[in-house]
Parts: sequence; structure tokens; C-alpha cells
Amino acid sequence: MLTSSQKVFDVLEFLCANGPHKALEVSKALSLQKSSVHRFLNSLIEFGYVRKDDQTGLFSVTLKVVQLGAMVSSKIDMVETGRSYMRELVATFDQATVSFATFMDKQVLVLRREYPRNCVTRIDLSQQLPAYCTGLGKALLSTKSEEEIDEYIATVPRTAYTLHTLTDGERLKQDLLAAKEKGYAEDISEISDSLHCVAVPILTPHGGLWAISLSGHCSVIREYGVENIVKHLKKAVWDMTSGYSAAPVA
Repeated sequence: MLTSSQKVFDVLEFLCANGPHKALEVSKALSLQKSSVHRFLNSLIEFGYVRKDDQTGLFSVTLKVVQLGAMVSSKIDMVETGRSYMRELVATFDQATVSFATFMDKQVLVLRREYPRNCVTRIDLSQQLPAYCTGLGKALLSTKSEEEIDEYIATVPRTAYTLHTLTDGERLKQDLLAAKEKGYAEDISEISDSLHCVAVPILTPHGGLWAISLSGHCSVIREYGVENIVKHLKKAVWDMTSGYSAAPVA
């Protein structure tokens, strides 16, 4: 038996696939009671996904549904588009790992990693990481307003993973503001001893937020040079987002 929430989505999917319809037509097409369909439609109207034309009695989906679909599609497309550029980066920096991530529930969600074949230091971290002590997380947080950064620092507990983890709120805030100004972020032995990560944020006009990073042993990153890494990361971001109206944060 279908739950009410499933039936709501059935109604929404019907309107997406078939265009504007009256409640009675939706009721007949989905074999649902008209009173139930009206209740589901009113819920969808309340949340902004459906509108009703009072003159014709037709219900149709709103632009919010289109925007939602575009946001989901862009996330999938962005990861797929970024794959070839990530591989180019690991070919250039052949002792490091390239990661691609987004922000979810105040944490870093790693969507993809690329490892070079001859990588000496293979990063073995979970797919969900704290934001405050990772280069990816700091890059993502650096795109936030100062008020949002303050709110994050005030509400997220901070554990010291190493002796170098920034757990002091004021020091972390200054680090994030510096990353905002530079256009890239770093963590040096904060999430794991001897691991250095350099990351660049990516913003899109419709609110998409990602970050790309290059990580490796501290000695390896020092040999490559942070400025050189940032230059390559920003070029990769620029190239991969040229068709998405997105750009690296300056």
C-alpha cells in the first residue's frame, strides 16, 4: 500500500510528465480519491512546487521544480565533468591525490578521489569529513559570510585529531577569513599527521558549492610548491566550469 508521501510524489510526477491538469483528471489518472488529490495538491502548493490557475482550475508545476532538477543535474554533471581534469592533475602531480567534494550537514562530503598509479601516500580517509580541519572544508567554509562562519564555529564541536588541529574558534575564524581573501585553503597535519592539503572552492550562480583539492605528504607538497598547486587547481576549475557559468573564487 502506498503511503501518503508516496502519493504526493506520484501527483507531482504526473504533473511534471503530463503538464497542467484539473484535480479530477489527476484523480482518475492515478486512481486516487479526489479529496485526497486536493489535499496532496494543496500541500504541494504550500511548499511552492505547484500552482493553481483559478480561472481554468488547472494545476501545474512551478519554476521551483525546474530549478530543483537543474541543481541535482548540475551536481551529477559537475562530478562527471571534473573527472578528466582530476586525472590531468594527478598526472601532473604524480605523488598526490585529487579530491572533489561538496558541503552537506556542515561536513565535507567527498564525491570522488583520483589516485595516481605511483602514488607514494595513499589517503585513506572516510567519505565524510569534518570541515574545520580539512583543506576541502576550509575552502567550502571560506565562501560563507562572516556571520555564517560565526554560526558554524558556535554550533559545531571541534575535536583535535592531531597536535596541529585548529580547535580555537577565533584562530579558526581568522584562518577561514584568510582563505577567503587568498581564494584557497590549506590544512597542514590537521586531520592527519604529515598530510598537507591545498583546496580551491567552486561556486555556481544557482547556489552550487564544491571544492577541489590536492593532498599529499607534507614534503611532497612542499616540493611541488603551494603557489604552483593553486595555479593548476584554479585553471582546472576554470576549465571544468566554463560551460556551467561557474568560476573559482578569486
